[in-house]
Amino acid sequence: MPYGVWAAAGRVPGPVDPAALRACAADARLSVLDLRGVLAAEREEAVRHILAEESGGPGDGGLLRLRLLLVPDGTVLTAAASRAQWDETSFGLLLRDLCAAYGRPDRRPVRSAPPPTEAGPAAVPSGTLPTDWPRPSALTGIAATVPFDVPPGTVSALRALAEEAGTDEHAVLLAGLHALLSRLGAGAVTTVACGSWTSRADTGTDPGFRTLLRALDTDPGSSAAVALTVRERRLLPDALGTLPLTALRLPHAASPHELRLVLEPRPDGGLDGVLEYAPELFEPITAERLAARYPLLLAAATTDPATPLSHLPLLTATERHLVLQEWNRTGPIASTEDCLHHVIAQQARIAPDAPAALCGGTLLTYGELDRRAEHLARTLTDHQAGPGQVVGICARRSVDVVVGVLAVLKAGSAWVPLDPAYPAERLAFMLSDAGAPVVLTDEHSAKLLGSGPATTLPLDAGRGGDDVEPFDAGTTPDSPCYIIYTSGSTGLPKGAVNTHRGVLNTMRSLVSRLRLDSATRLLQASSPTFDMSAFDVLATLISGGCLVIPEQDEATDPARLLDLAHRAGLTVWSSTPALFRGALDEAYTTGRGLPPGLRTIGLGGDRFPPEVPGMLADLAPGSRAFNFAGMTEASFTTTAHPVTEDDTLRTTVPWGKPLPGQRMYVLDERGEPVPPGVPGELYIGGAGVGAGYWNRPELTARRFLPDPFAQTPDARMYRTGDRVRHLPEGTVEFLGRLDHQVKVRGFRIETGEIEASLVRHDRVRDAVVEARADEASRGDQRLVAHIAVTGTDPLSVEELRVFLGERLPEHMIPSVFLAHDQLPLTPGGKTDRAALRAVTVPEDRPHLLTPYVAPRDDLERAVVAEWELVLGVSGIGAHDQFVALGGHSLLATAAMAALSDTLGVPLSAKDLFEAATPALLADRVRSVRG
Repeated sequence: MPYGVWAAAGRVPGPVDPAALRACAADARLSVLDLRGVLAAEREEAVRHILAEESGGPGDGGLLRLRLLLVPDGTVLTAAASRAQWDETSFGLLLRDLCAAYGRPDRRPVRSAPPPTEAGPAAVPSGTLPTDWPRPSALTGIAATVPFDVPPGTVSALRALAEEAGTDEHAVLLAGLHALLSRLGAGAVTTVACGSWTSRADTGTDPGFRTLLRALDTDPGSSAAVALTVRERRLLPDALGTLPLTALRLPHAASPHELRLVLEPRPDGGLDGVLEYAPELFEPITAERLAARYPLLLAAATTDPATPLSHLPLLTATERHLVLQEWNRTGPIASTEDCLHHVIAQQARIAPDAPAALCGGTLLTYGELDRRAEHLARTLTDHQAGPGQVVGICARRSVDVVVGVLAVLKAGSAWVPLDPAYPAERLAFMLSDAGAPVVLTDEHSAKLLGSGPATTLPLDAGRGGDDVEPFDAGTTPDSPCYIIYTSGSTGLPKGAVNTHRGVLNTMRSLVSRLRLDSATRLLQASSPTFDMSAFDVLATLISGGCLVIPEQDEATDPARLLDLAHRAGLTVWSSTPALFRGALDEAYTTGRGLPPGLRTIGLGGDRFPPEVPGMLADLAPGSRAFNFAGMTEASFTTTAHPVTEDDTLRTTVPWGKPLPGQRMYVLDERGEPVPPGVPGELYIGGAGVGAGYWNRPELTARRFLPDPFAQTPDARMYRTGDRVRHLPEGTVEFLGRLDHQVKVRGFRIETGEIEASLVRHDRVRDAVVEARADEASRGDQRLVAHIAVTGTDPLSVEELRVFLGERLPEHMIPSVFLAHDQLPLTPGGKTDRAALRAVTVPEDRPHLLTPYVAPRDDLERAVVAEWELVLGVSGIGAHDQFVALGGHSLLATAAMAALSDTLGVPLSAKDLFEAATPALLADRVRSVRG
């Protein structure tokens, strides 16, 4: 880091004699610039430029550098000295002696040689305060500055508090900075550099300000990312000789710190302050807001020092209006008095011959869709479907499923998607919990439903028949339209209910934002139990576009989806980020590129890959990528953020601002809004909030709360459990979860549900499940299970996978199982999750029932080598199963793509799952080669 300079500047209301100034500091370097003949605007710009140059430039050896700028109404004086040779105290003494000597020939000239001990800045560690931009490996050391002031009344109050506490004014100012850092998200333990020593404070117990003041600790050394400097007198004196000298704020300052607050006394008893901040980390508006909060917090803390730190105000009235109103004012919403099926039926009347859905070789027009749905709706009502009822849909991918969705809506019911890949136990629970009187299914899936009380009807029951009058079931905009079951922390899934009003508002917003129309061809790759599938179907049909549905064995294979995208002339790609990222890799490596008509990419369910915009600029110039973020409980998504290249420079791609009609609040533990940049919990309000959880009134009451910030009566907001913050311009950034919920391959998972299933095994005493980044699948998450096992014999991965597979869907089965004699505990007796997160996942082959057999020929060795690279597991045997080693569909695609290149044989994920061991896969390659 360059050392930079200490600098100061001031204005004199009259001429300054250069010769007299040079006589005061004989060895200083003095330059004079006459700006009196320059136009006013040009002169002001020149002065600003020179002040920036002097404060942000390099030092001049060990000598003092002086500049005089002659202007019509006086003189501007600047002074600078290298930080490599001078410390701030010595520089201040030099300025005082210089100003005192000016115009006094009897005074000895000031010697500007540096003090004997060099005072280069010490290395400063990275801080913990949330920043606008990711921390670089090193700061430039050139800080930007923001002024602020502490009023005289506040200073009087803090001096009184200092006297009461038996300390000094400096300690109160320091305690105020610790409190501010803690409130801004820097953590419970904060560190501040103060001259040659460091102050530490622990705010973890949320103490009152007086208690914090008495508990400050100090250590020698000044190594901290944040610093506080309180000067007993001003760095630049108030007079140059007998001439008044008014200090000017410099736009830059040399500083090794991320933040430094500098305070100087004012004649009126107040304090002038400057916040120096690293512009690599903070936006100017963030720094301005931070500087304004310090005196605000000091005033409140000194008024009532017993107030807990979490209760001290940080929001100004302007900021409160900004975060609650301005950033939620996202445009008008369309009429919400329609129902979803009414809007879709209108498209069928406008263009009955237009394509509505395509799957395999089957194409369904809007007229056929509407006619079949009308017939099926009447059949459903004959089997107790109707308003207030639920209808299950359990079927493989086909255009018939789209007919079923529309028929359920026409019958006045809400559909519940049931994935045929789910275990029978889970399907039975969902059907029982939903109380569905009827289930729409296909021949393949019907046998999975057992012999429960629900009637099963074939999805193609609506085929044939003449046109009928539209069926009116009496549905209202507030009627439920779908219920999607999500993972539950208690070990049982819960059904989130959404209404026509909320979902239609979201879909119309997305149709507009994504510019969907009758030319749209949108990929429907998401699982039916992932609410992105509801967006795929409903937004496409509302816009009059065509839904492109992959067949069952295509839906999770990026290579085959890319083939489908080219064949179908896809214009909109909708999926999880990992699936699209796999397709991008396929487009690059094979040279096929993306479909020429692809103009829109919507990704949701997980973190947006920052490399996507750059890849799209190469593969699909002019296309737009959107980051969807929201909750199943609030109509699928609350945002559709158009991702820019600048967004990818942040720590994570932002979630964005709310769609029209929706609201996003960032609140603290007391339900109060936090300032921009400060972490808090996300609450979602507005039109998209769902009706609650199906048959779970207590859980609904805990998560769906009255909205105290809305203008409409009876408005509600949903408590998400997401830890977020507002970025400077109002977009929301995701920071993590406040509970143990995770996202894996687009699915929202409560790890508690997996843990509850694991401990049902008679040899698992305790279990903790976490999500870790899986570098093999480009940063996607994988589930790691820590289990405390009874008995001496090891538990095999195959046994655990089979046991969980009877209870949980595939995406909820951990990739890695780590056995422990017992799980670590915190001093308070709780499971120490932090200690478990620190456990390294071994790269060795896990314990399997399958005996180890080394690969026996070059072909098996080639397969094993690629699997080891993709899975991050060493010592794989010829008969080891891919999924038992932690593999899943996305990793299978990556492995097969690499093997296809290595072996010169076309292979897909389907080949791997049909030939799931290196030996079987090698046999398949031999048969293909002939």
